[in-house]
Amino acid sequence: MDTKKLIIIFFLMFIAAMVLFAEGPIFRHKDAIVQQEFENSYQDIRKVTKNIFSGTGSPNNVITAPVGSLFLRTDGGASTTLYVKESGTGSAGWVAK
Repeated sequence: MDTKKLIIIFFLMFIAAMVLFAEGPIFRHKDAIVQQEFENSYQDIRKVTKNIFSGTGSPNNVITAPVGSLFLRTDGGASTTLYVKESGTGSAGWVAK
């Protein structure tokens, strides 16, 4: 095998090793970006789900939440499984759907 081919093979193997096993600043930066994107996604999900509740029994006069919140009743039946907070600022105002 001639020298040129050996140099090219060595270079390609070196690049492959860098990609597979790199711990350098470029890759740490990429990891930090991925971590930040994950944390941002988690915060977005938390913003959406913070007003979704679940439990047994009616949420009326039990669960304090803002208008627009949802309550998923785990022991509910027909028309009493999903509640929507339609009015009020305290724990009243939940309507079964």
